[in-house]
Amino acid sequence: MNHFFLMLAQSKRHLAFIFITLFFSVPNPTRAADEGAKVVVLKPDATGLPQDGAALIKILEPFKKTGGEVLIDGGVWLIHERVRLPSNVTIRGRNQPVLRQPGPRLVAKPAKAGEKILIINADSEYRAGGELAILPPEESAKRIATVRIKSVEGRTLNLVEPLPDMVPVGSRVGYFHNMFSGHLVSNISIENLTIDGGRDKAIPMPGHAMRTAIWITAPYSYANGPTGKPSSHVTVRHCSINNCYGRAVAFYHVVDSAVIGCHIGNLNDEAIDFDHFTRRCRAIGNTVEDVTIGVELNDASDCEVLHNRIRGARVGVRIWWYSRIKPIKLNEGNLIQHNSIRDVSRLAIYIGPKCHRNQVVQNFFSGRINVIEPDNKIADNTHQKKDSP
Repeated sequence: MNHFFLMLAQSKRHLAFIFITLFFSVPNPTRAADEGAKVVVLKPDATGLPQDGAALIKILEPFKKTGGEVLIDGGVWLIHERVRLPSNVTIRGRNQPVLRQPGPRLVAKPAKAGEKILIINADSEYRAGGELAILPPEESAKRIATVRIKSVEGRTLNLVEPLPDMVPVGSRVGYFHNMFSGHLVSNISIENLTIDGGRDKAIPMPGHAMRTAIWITAPYSYANGPTGKPSSHVTVRHCSINNCYGRAVAFYHVVDSAVIGCHIGNLNDEAIDFDHFTRRCRAIGNTVEDVTIGVELNDASDCEVLHNRIRGARVGVRIWWYSRIKPIKLNEGNLIQHNSIRDVSRLAIYIGPKCHRNQVVQNFFSGRINVIEPDNKIADNTHQKKDSP
């Protein structure tokens, strides 16, 4: 009998998940670009080959003043440099466009200091003008050099400046920028795109503040907190974000923004990150697989994590305080509800010290929930074994 009621509860929860996903699948009647704003269609050429993402950067340049909408109509677009997002912009996909950051390569032949050539181990999608980080063969974040590409001839990279140091065989070479970034921005919508960070598990590269798909920030400092207005009203909706060394979406000092209905997977970092001084942001109806942290709330408050499916993370949802920041009105008032968190290697949900008055309610989970402070509400959550449906 108990098994029957558990299955009934699961069925109701799955129906609720379907409802919430369908609800947020309805096209948003208001977009970041104002009604009547300029719409530019970006189409690939007839060759079927990957296209240069610099075309998107060129379109966005006049939008700094006017705002507008970019409709990317299919194709594969290579992101060789950071795409800087202005305010009042919508970037929307049609016919399944893919925006891809070319992946890293290894150095195939040692290069001496003063040389202006690198030989890499495989063909690449690098191009002239791009900046690459060179890291040592061992798994380390310390750079040997940052270099600019003058030209590409097969597996030979001709550099603009001479190498400052010797580069041994097996050194790792790759782009290091975040793919999309916006600083002190508002009214941005990114919709229906496939974003590929080019991650190769055989070639480890640092992430976190680098190699993130979407990175939105506003001024703050650890000592003084927010030092200017926040970024606001940024929505990432119905995107597939995969193969990143950094995060899929990171908000730092951002308010009233959301990540809705996205599929996120194969990341060496957090999937969704609401970070320092972020408030009133929402992660709703996302599917997250094979990441370190499903949803991170680090010094974030009054945020909502609702109806997400998280699989194969180290930690499903984590709320924690960074010790260099004064814990005043931070890490409080967050709601974690109606999520399914399964197959975690460490914890389903963690709420750390100095994190108060958060709610963890009506979630399905395997693993454990670990909460430090007693004034957080933990109620009506259902623990499931790993082999449960």
